[in-house]
Amino acid sequence: MPMKTRTLTTRLGRRIPFSELGFGSAPLGNMHRVLSEDDCRATVQAALDSGVSYFDTAPQYGHGLSEMRIGAVLAE
Repeated sequence: MPMKTRTLTTRLGRRIPFSELGFGSAPLGNMHRVLSEDDCRATVQAALDSGVSYFDTAPQYGHGLSEMRIGAVLAE
């Protein structure tokens, strides 16, 4: 079954689709325990492969580590 999506329309009229299910990335910033780069990459890739397109991240998650890890996978 495909992931359900919604669409946000910006003030300039641009339509941005995103998945209803989001990915909370605080653990990728080593929140509860240290995670390897390989484990983080595999986790983000699995989320993408499952249809997730909404990623919640913030500079506070590992002083930007979560943002860097997600960004590296999305850049590919």
